[in-house]
Amino acid sequence: MGIAFFDFDETVITGKSMFIFLKEYLECGEFSCGLSFTSIMNKIQKNSNEGKPREDINRYYYSLFKGESQNKVRATARKVFSDGCYDFNTIIVKKILFHQMRNDDVVFVSGSMTDIIYPVMQSFGIRNALCSEPIIKNGYYTGALSRVSIGNQKAKHARSYAQTHHQPLSACYAYGDHISDLDLLRLVGHPYAVNPSPELMTECQRQGWPILYESKKY
Repeated sequence: MGIAFFDFDETVITGKSMFIFLKEYLECGEFSCGLSFTSIMNKIQKNSNEGKPREDINRYYYSLFKGESQNKVRATARKVFSDGCYDFNTIIVKKILFHQMRNDDVVFVSGSMTDIIYPVMQSFGIRNALCSEPIIKNGYYTGALSRVSIGNQKAKHARSYAQTHHQPLSACYAYGDHISDLDLLRLVGHPYAVNPSPELMTECQRQGWPILYESKKY
């Protein structure tokens, strides 16, 4: 038994769960701040174009949920999943099943909070995730995060998880698509790039890491 760490967005699914979820959530109402989906996405794109750290953009996203009900978020997450809003990478679905057949511990590692992706976890029988997690008080989000799981933080959380579960990192697997997953991939003995971004592709070729290509949808 080992551990297989899977980045979620554009690895397990083809899109970005936070934005897919956000669009559905705002179709059912609005944030207390009154911002629309378009205005939020424009700000996120502007921050990205200006080179703002992905961690800061992640924190901004969750700040929008201040005062929102966890029950409402989880209900919307179930709807997003049941309505088929996610397209899954077939080859990664097969990898998840492969690891489960080996009795490996499959763990999602994502900047998306568990409350968004938990229906996917339930559908695969996955119990553990290392996600960015918002602070919740009395059933409502505070707008702050107790954990950020972006970039090198993913590797930090994965290392701690492996140590806690007494698993050597050399025997662990990791799957990711973006250069921000590089530290996570470097951490383990069995890294796999999934439809890698150009920057990650360059590093894969340098390291001789296996690359998984996916063009189909599940």
